[in-house]
Parts: sequence; structure tokens; C-alpha cells
Amino acid sequence: MDHTRMAEAAAADLTTRKLARSQTFSTPYVGGYARFRISKSFLLAASIVGFAILPAGVHGERIGSPLLHRPFADVDRGQVYIYKGTGDAFQSYGKISAWAFYDDQKAGMSVTPLLFKIVGKDIYALVGVGTTRASAGTGLQSFSFDLIAGSDDVAPGQFTFGFANRAYSVRNGALAAGAPNTGAVAIERPSATVPNDPWVVTAEVSSGGPIALNIGTIIGGQGIPIYNPMDPEGLDRVYSAQASIVPINHQPSTVNLERDRTFGYRLPSGIGLKHPIEASTDLVHWTVLTNTALYFRDFDSSDYPSRFYRFPER
Repeated sequence: MDHTRMAEAAAADLTTRKLARSQTFSTPYVGGYARFRISKSFLLAASIVGFAILPAGVHGERIGSPLLHRPFADVDRGQVYIYKGTGDAFQSYGKISAWAFYDDQKAGMSVTPLLFKIVGKDIYALVGVGTTRASAGTGLQSFSFDLIAGSDDVAPGQFTFGFANRAYSVRNGALAAGAPNTGAVAIERPSATVPNDPWVVTAEVSSGGPIALNIGTIIGGQGIPIYNPMDPEGLDRVYSAQASIVPINHQPSTVNLERDRTFGYRLPSGIGLKHPIEASTDLVHWTVLTNTALYFRDFDSSDYPSRFYRFPER
């Protein structure tokens, strides 16, 4: 089966399913499964050598600080907290799938899980946003990540977990910041009895107020300033929060494109000419392409080792 027929089969499969706003399904192919995620904005990943066949996984690697009671919560509103720790990043290929935090003091406060790509020393680009949760104030609380914007893909040494003290949603295809609040996740300073497991943090005094994030927002460097170097106490903070990934095979089998090395795709029935098509090589910077037919082909795809596509609603 060539790439065109495979895409057509996947599109036909789409028309027979009632899909939730954000749902992943698998289409059987060559003894494996071609995995697609369908959401408010359709996103498709492809390689110039074919479609990746990814096996289903189980929960794997976890990063973050121990989930236990700590005496404080952050007092700044709408700020961002990024796990640095001793390893700084996930060390496996996968998709961020679950997260947890500890709070037994701040019921009702919103916490939103985030996925960052590490782009430099203490410089982070937001690449994925999960579903906001309201703390129950009952201690340990665990949730699925449930991506609402961006990507949940993780590669070794490149991605880390974070969270924001603010609710987020998607409106008209764009990420929208809700009302900011003070922190819910339990926090304390490292000490002789508290091992240091540092987080990069922002603060109202350095960021200028509550932060409204978008996919691609940079924390650190020339982006939103981090507060750690400005802290007069010169101490790190440890937050009771963690995230885990579903591992995937980082060397998936592929389907060779024998007749035509440019990427083509018959669009699912839910996508029409009203949808722009955007392409990216890093899930941060997107270029608008031309969509003039229900069968889309990117003749520039052979110029890149891999390229991602999304079909956002206008």
C-alpha cells in the first residue's frame, strides 16, 4: 500500500467514527498501527520517507519532585514553573500522558500542566498545554495530561514539564488565558533536611504581572525573565509536582514512498477549503501553505528530514 492509499484509508476510517474534541485513534497497518490525534485543530505528523508506525505504550518515565506535603504555596498570580531538577529533562521518547501535584491548603485554585522544549541554558519554549485542573485541596491529586494545544511529543534530553497558576482553554482555535490565581502546588526551600530539586520560576516582579502563554512562548533568555537569579535569598524552590510519559519506539517502521517522495494527504471529511494548512519542522514555528483542493500535497516536503502539518479552524 503506497502513501496515498494509506492516507485515504485513514481518512475513510475518520468518517466512520464519532470523535471527541480531542481523541487519539489507531489505524491498523503492516502489523502495527498508524497513530493520529484529532482535536479542535487537526495535526498530522509525516516524514518524507513515509508514515511512522508507532506501537501503543504504557506509562513510563516520570520527572519532577516528590509528591508530599510542603508548608507553603506560591503567592504570585498567573506565573510559570518549570522543572529543572538534577537531570533537567525526560530521557526517553514518548508522549506526556499524566501528571500529579500535592496540595492540601488551596482548594479551588487552577493549575495547568505544560510541556516545554529546552532551547538553551535556562531557556524554554512552550510546546504543549494540557487540561487545566482545579485543586481539591485534598493532598495528592493525579490527572491525565489531556492535550488542548500544541504537541505532547517528547524526545530524550530535549523536553521538560512545568505548570502555570492560571486556567487555559482553546477559543476559536487559539489558546486563551483565563483568570490568574495564586499557587496551589506545595512548595518549600531546600535545606539540610529538604534535598534540592530546583525549578525555574517566573514572578510578577520580573514578568510584569500574570503571564498569558501561547505555543512558542519563551521563558528565559530574551523571553519572559526567570526570577531565580533575582531572588534576594539566592535559594531554589522545590515544588510537589511530577509528570510521566507513555514511551514509544523511537525507530518506528516506515512505509516507503516509491512513486512520489513529496508528501500528500487526502483530507478528512471534517476539513474543507475553509481550513488553512500550516507546516512546521519543530512544532514551534509554523508556515502557512496553500490549500486549494481536498487532496493536499506539499511539494517542498522533500527539502526537510521531517515536517509536521496542522489544519486549524479559522
